[in-house]
Amino acid sequence: MRHCRGDRPVAPTWAATGGPPLRTCITTVSLIMHEGGSRTAPTLRCYVVIEIKAGRFKPDHLGQIGFYMKAVDRQFKQPHDAPTIGLLLCKSKNKVVAEYALHDHSKPIGIAQYQLTQCMPEELKTSLPSIEQIEKELKSRDA
Repeated sequence: MRHCRGDRPVAPTWAATGGPPLRTCITTVSLIMHEGGSRTAPTLRCYVVIEIKAGRFKPDHLGQIGFYMKAVDRQFKQPHDAPTIGLLLCKSKNKVVAEYALHDHSKPIGIAQYQLTQCMPEELKTSLPSIEQIEKELKSRDA
């Protein structure tokens, strides 16, 4: 599997709907392709919308990610693409609440919780930007 055309932020998609940008979460969209297709069997290709929440899971998060998934379907998805997949990453979740919230949902959405760590592997330290670089980039975008 590989990412194709890089990660796409959803902000331009949201702006195209005429609404203000949402700044309560981090959302990214990736196109996933499976290598090895043939003339009779096209490659699997789908978009994955990943949303990271700073707090606990709330059922209304499904509406927000569903909105992003519909925007991706209408603006990027091709007829031969597989259904768009949504992934909500939350700081915490109640398993029962998540199961009830997903029970009648027909879209492929997953909910997982993440854990922050103080210790970062050395190989990641060299490949990620520093806090100063991120702050500089954010300031240049605001200007």
